[in-house]
Formats: sequence, structure tokens, C-alpha cells
Amino acid sequence: MNSACATEFGSKAYVFDEESRLLVVRRSDEENHGQHYWEVPGGQLDAGESPSNSVEREVNEETSLEVKILEPFDTWFFEKDSDTNIVGVDFLAKQVDGQVTLSAEHDEYQWLSQGSTGEMEFYGSIGGSVQKAFQIHGERYE
Repeated sequence: MNSACATEFGSKAYVFDEESRLLVVRRSDEENHGQHYWEVPGGQLDAGESPSNSVEREVNEETSLEVKILEPFDTWFFEKDSDTNIVGVDFLAKQVDGQVTLSAEHDEYQWLSQGSTGEMEFYGSIGGSVQKAFQIHGERYE
């Protein structure tokens, strides 16, 4: 017999600037898992919050940037622990205001051009989503 588990919801933003570069951030020692891996801004939804509102809030909390959501482009699943799963939505977004100022969750950031991920170690399946985000952004928004 399978036991039920809790399901939480999250969202991630693949934020592009005016030069079609993608923002990635590196997880700091403050995080309880995935330290020093690269990812994109995002997090879990608050009660009553939509995924798009959540990701706008998370981007601002983690980077101080204001963004405009362009579209959702993927979904993901993560086993947080033995009792909890996280299901999430990836969004394409564009920077509309602000300069990057990182929260304690991250200790470094980079604006990447397509094909410049090199030896970067991404958290989970984010590396594949980075490539997909570049492809869709290039086809629809450049």
C-alpha cells in the first residue's frame, strides 16, 4: 500500500535582459542543500498565490529585479524529502527594472549568452531547462 505524501508547488524564472542574456545565480552556503550549484531564481508559492505572482515575488526577493512574465514553458517535479514532493512551473521572463542585488540564498550571479554555460554545474535538471529557455526565447522574443 502506498502512503500519501504532501505536494508543494513552486515556480522558477528564466530571466532575460535586453541583450538576450539569461540570469543564473549560485546557491550559497546558507542553503541546506545544493550549495554552490547554479540555478535560476524561484521558490515555493505562498498560500493563495498564483505561480506567476509567486515567481515575480521570488525574483525580486532573491535579486531585487522587477520582471515581466512572458509565458510558462515547462513543468518539473522534485522529491524534497520522503514525505514531500514539489511540482513546479518554469516561466520565461524579461528584466524590466533594477540592478541585481543578491539575497543570502545566493552568493554569485552571471548573465549568460546562449552556449556559454561551459563547465557550470546546475542544480537538478536546470541545465536542460536553460537550453530549452534559450531556444524558446530565441524563437519567440528576439
